[in-house]
Amino acid sequence: MGDKEFSVSAYANAANRDREVTRKGIVEPIAAQKIVSQVAQHFSCTEQSIYRARRGRGSPNVPRWIAMKLCQDHTGQTLETIGELFGVSNYCTVSQTVSRLKLLATKEKTVMTHLNTISKDLSP
Repeated sequence: MGDKEFSVSAYANAANRDREVTRKGIVEPIAAQKIVSQVAQHFSCTEQSIYRARRGRGSPNVPRWIAMKLCQDHTGQTLETIGELFGVSNYCTVSQTVSRLKLLATKEKTVMTHLNTISKDLSP
């Protein structure tokens, strides 16, 4: 449907469907592995500690939470795919984890500092 110009435009948009469009234009997604690697480097921890969930009540695994948030923001992947990457059985866990991170950030300003620093380091 539509004229030739519309068809060309629609096809170009479909070809870019995995890319995020911001005010600055099309943004290429960042690989989740790169995000986890950058978070591990920032916090001087292992990537394995980010992929592995801690059980029980205790101190929050802030590097893991930040990695999930950055994957949600920068990979273009679904919550289900991100959940699989982090070994969670339900995609809702990713959303809940990001909510916990946001709540923690309101109490501890260093959390936002870490998040912003890593996010800037990921940018080209």
